[in-house]
Amino acid sequence: MEMNLICGRREALRAVLFSEAGEREASLPKGATLAWESSDPEVAKFVPGSSKHALDGHVEGGIPGHAILSMTVTLADGSSLIGKLPITVFELLYSMPGRVIFEFGLEKSAPPKEA
Repeated sequence: MEMNLICGRREALRAVLFSEAGEREASLPKGATLAWESSDPEVAKFVPGSSKHALDGHVEGGIPGHAILSMTVTLADGSSLIGKLPITVFELLYSMPGRVIFEFGLEKSAPPKEA
């Protein structure tokens, strides 16, 4: 998935976490932390919402270009889950009505099996 964004605009973004059983989680697991980072904050940056879970927020488009928005969840046991969302920011060429909420999720993968 990739997000396209217009300079100076913001779009809603919601992180989706899945349990090991494959069910959607409504919040971070107990003891987990969440961090958002942009590869180029001048192009696109994440602004946390008012949610106590920090899973919701907005992506703001800055200057035209490409950036990768990364979300890292560090679990209580010290393991990490990382999700990446490519973002392209461009100048407004025409206007379209409507709104889209982008979602992307993470799954904790099982450790590789030894041969």
